Amino acid sequence: MPSTRRNRLKNVCTFSCLRNGCACNNWEQFEQGTAVLAKRHFDQTIKELFEHIGYKLPLNINFIFSADLTELIDASYAAFDGQVSKQRLSDSLSQLCPGKSLDGAMSPTLIVVCGHAFDPNSGAGRLPVRDLRILIAHEAVHDIQHQLSGPVMKDARPTPRGLGERWIKEAVAQAIALEVIDGANAAQEAAGELTQEELAAIPTLLEKSSYAKTDYNIGAKMVWRLTNGRSAVEALAYFENLGLGMRDADAFETAFGVSMTSISNW
Repeated sequence: MPSTRRNRLKNVCTFSCLRNGCACNNWEQFEQGTAVLAKRHFDQTIKELFEHIGYKLPLNINFIFSADLTELIDASYAAFDGQVSKQRLSDSLSQLCPGKSLDGAMSPTLIVVCGHAFDPNSGAGRLPVRDLRILIAHEAVHDIQHQLSGPVMKDARPTPRGLGERWIKEAVAQAIALEVIDGANAAQEAAGELTQEELAAIPTLLEKSSYAKTDYNIGAKMVWRLTNGRSAVEALAYFENLGLGMRDADAFETAFGVSMTSISNW
């Protein structure tokens, strides 16, 4: 259950899907308005994600929603059990609006949303419902990837970040999220084929440690090409292979039938 410390944050809503099940914290204070709408979108998105991939896993996610930046920081600090400094959270969250995800070595993924930035009517400059749902689905897929691939060791401790190349983690999460929100066929049709400019950007994309929105969209299109136009859910086989103990390159080639190095030459 949520800690007493977290319950004292009166203007922040958190919804936790932890490995021992789902626990709601103080949503009853928000019987109407954007907070409840945000939670409904969270619930619906997770339901549709599980329907899309065809099975359920116990997620390890905290969904945190508040219009008060200080309370977002405090709630995030509590969720991380003090593993991440408040200064680091402040630096990150002050730039997050309208939404961002965070993760820590031994903690749940946090999906943090500025309440004043979420607009259920998709107003200009705010977070539309579709973007909120893509954010939720994307981060939930990351948690699934981590569980399938198994934890990596950091400072002699297992971490939930999981194995696998950063670019394909992000690409698969984005592709599956778009399929969940827009429908598998519609998502691919809207994205279209990789353009010559996007193909030329792939070698650089493979080496990046952070991504812009265009990078996520290119990554999703790469995944659909790797699955020959079928659902990106098939790409989860790569993470399952890692969980079986395969080396990264072997896990990739077994899942997709091509070598990881070959995609630089598309």
